[in-house]
Amino acid sequence: MGPLLKLLGMALAYWAFRKVAAQLKESSARPPEEKREWIVRDPVCDTYIPQSRAISMKVGTQTLYFCSEECRRKHQECAR
Repeated sequence: MGPLLKLLGMALAYWAFRKVAAQLKESSARPPEEKREWIVRDPVCDTYIPQSRAISMKVGTQTLYFCSEECRRKHQECAR
């Protein structure tokens, strides 16, 4: 095998290696971060729910979160 053919083979191997490395790097890249949401606990029934679905109520400086109107009502009745 002549030196030119060896050089051509090495160049082809290097090109193939770079292509594979670029594809692996691209596939291992992290997907865009999704918006994260807080999980809150209902103090009445101890259910954990996403904050966006919770029913909130201010008590002094504290905000309480409930899974339903029923739990919020039960908390208000117990606080009386």
